[in-house]
Amino acid sequence: MTTSADRRFLAERARFARQMHLRAVRGNGGQYIQVRIPGDGPAAGPQPGTVLIWLPSSYTDPAQRRRTYPVIEAFHGMPGGPRDYRSPFGASTLLGGGAAEHRIGDAIMVVPELAPEGVDTECMNGPGLTMETWITRTIPDWVIDHLRVQASPASWASLGYSMGGWCAVMATVLHPQRFGSAILLGAYYRPIFSSRWAPYTAADLPARYELLSWLRTHHPKVNLWVEVSQQDPLSGPESAQLVRTVKAPTSVTEVVLPYAGHRWEVWREVTPEALAWLGRTAAAFAPARVA
Repeated sequence: MTTSADRRFLAERARFARQMHLRAVRGNGGQYIQVRIPGDGPAAGPQPGTVLIWLPSSYTDPAQRRRTYPVIEAFHGMPGGPRDYRSPFGASTLLGGGAAEHRIGDAIMVVPELAPEGVDTECMNGPGLTMETWITRTIPDWVIDHLRVQASPASWASLGYSMGGWCAVMATVLHPQRFGSAILLGAYYRPIFSSRWAPYTAADLPARYELLSWLRTHHPKVNLWVEVSQQDPLSGPESAQLVRTVKAPTSVTEVVLPYAGHRWEVWREVTPEALAWLGRTAAAFAPARVA
């Protein structure tokens, strides 16, 4: 079915594909491209812009040129950057392999740079920087304009680890009109500011950024998959509390790891399970039917 977004942005999407010289890719590897999507906030301070995008191999298949895709917006940790999703995370292997094994359908992954000029932004809006607006509105609007993607929130999921887990849960529960699902790996639920950029004190932090408290009275219609590592003092207790706090129509699926800590190996190991959950619970991400 052709949606209004498909009709409206058909010409721009075709122009962008020609401009980027997207190549045909065989197998499940897909391809990465890097683009710049400027922020629209005040000029002072570090400005966001760099975005890494992974496209499945089917995206450039001439036989599927009318196909549109769901989107996973993925958030990195700190220190770190978008290229961490290439290695060591291995998004191409996880997404391409997951589709080949019919755990999840083909999806596009979009990974923004969350630490421009090395500043830990915690994905927040604050003086001189509007990172939350960039990741929840500016980037999705650009992606819908330029790539063959589906626009409904049911077709958009977030994923993140450590600081990126905070970004994913914050973006999803505060913006359910954009994201329908979130995968949270080693997440925490209030910002942890660095010395370089601390826009709020504990006393004046907006209540909406105290997510565990906020979710006691707000119940967005989103689906959450939460990794609870019991040996992770940063994330484990708060993730367990999140599971106890949310109420319908917010839904939560927890995976409890009794002996796991706060590290890469844990998150990468459980990501195939999380992606399979997304393929089961969100119709837009369902794997292709086997003939």
